[in-house]
Amino acid sequence: MNKKENRGGKREGAGAKPKKAIQYSEEHKKKLLRAFNKKAKITGKTIYELQADMAYDPTVQDAVRLGAIKQFNDAMVVKELNVKTDNLQVIVLPPVMEEPEQ
Repeated sequence: MNKKENRGGKREGAGAKPKKAIQYSEEHKKKLLRAFNKKAKITGKTIYELQADMAYDPTVQDAVRLGAIKQFNDAMVVKELNVKTDNLQVIVLPPVMEEPEQ
């Protein structure tokens, strides 16, 4: 089933192109985590403590403070999923049989 394209314009290819989500490799994530942990040992503060400092420090630019608060909210607030399902299907599995003793 093809999803209806809602990018505007009747001409082929008109409108904004869909954005791709950036996915980083596991190796890149490990290197980044190691670097942050190394810096945390040197400074005595974790990245989370630094982010909290930025969010509450009045000398930091407002855009930076709001970015720190927004990132915190994105991580902590659970997104609500409003989906109505009229057709509920039940899958029944057979009972688990115990293995006979040998």
